[in-house]
Amino acid sequence: MKIIPLILLLFFSLALPAQKAEKLWSGTTTVSIAGTEEAGPNVQRVFYKSPSIDRGGLTDIADGSIGQLMFRAFRDGRLTGYADEQLQREMTPSDFEKVFVRKDTVQVIDPDTYESRITVISRVPDPADYQSIDLHLRLTYHSNGRMQQAPQWISLSTNTGNPKVYFPVESFPKAIDFNKNVWHAVDRMTFSVPFHDLETESGSTLYKDKIFDHLFKQLNNQPTDGFRNTGNWGPMSAAQLDGLLHPKDTVTIIDPNTYESKDKVVDGIPFYEGVGKFRLVQFWAWDDAATRFVFSPIGYAPLEGFLDGKGGSFARPTFYWVEKGYRK
Repeated sequence: MKIIPLILLLFFSLALPAQKAEKLWSGTTTVSIAGTEEAGPNVQRVFYKSPSIDRGGLTDIADGSIGQLMFRAFRDGRLTGYADEQLQREMTPSDFEKVFVRKDTVQVIDPDTYESRITVISRVPDPADYQSIDLHLRLTYHSNGRMQQAPQWISLSTNTGNPKVYFPVESFPKAIDFNKNVWHAVDRMTFSVPFHDLETESGSTLYKDKIFDHLFKQLNNQPTDGFRNTGNWGPMSAAQLDGLLHPKDTVTIIDPNTYESKDKVVDGIPFYEGVGKFRLVQFWAWDDAATRFVFSPIGYAPLEGFLDGKGGSFARPTFYWVEKGYRK
């Protein structure tokens, strides 16, 4: 008769919902790429060839030219653009004519009569000129270590930053499937974001530069499943995490009397003391047939700063927190 209560207890314990991660900080930032091969500082861009053999009938389009593809769809009236970040004021064909079509006044001379007249020439914008991209993100840090990346809008402009048009972004909850041929361009984007580029939203219970200090105090050296090492993105062990939290350094001590030296192991500085920025890793994808820009977050990594011994500095990731669909 004691078996039934035990079974019921086990059932109810399994039925209890998992403890929901608490939101501790939220804020916004804008990441940018320039319309050049360099893409911009603190940016790494990897172009993936489309799985589609004929590229959906597209011609003269290079891999990675998401901005070019988007602007062409906007120019052709297949993609709705907006004049504001709130995506409230839709750009009409008349707006497009006023903002993006350049009008030049030229003098034309008739070769037979030598009479001259003034005429206006309209220059339709070239999509290749609109590959400077801004992506506005809302970031939310959770108590389980996740940094949620939620896109708010994406904009296209020339290298001068003007004129500019805004578009909505489709957030993709799953991993990008490269076996499907719907994608006409896929970019793997990596951005390094300094803390001073973050705008904290009201309601946050943490300072933005204390996120990683709090993270490991909260987890008590027990990394959740999202944590991955920087070597092969495999699961991160408690020992690896402890090495980040409680590093050891070897220093040489010289006896002032005998001048003998010996090495001594001392406590090092926890990694989060040297973190001034973090890395965001994302996939951007463009489906030209459906005229949609898709955003798929891969994860993030805190970047620890080091001196390079030559008067400069560099930063490297200490670990990655990876979204479920991209974990090994």
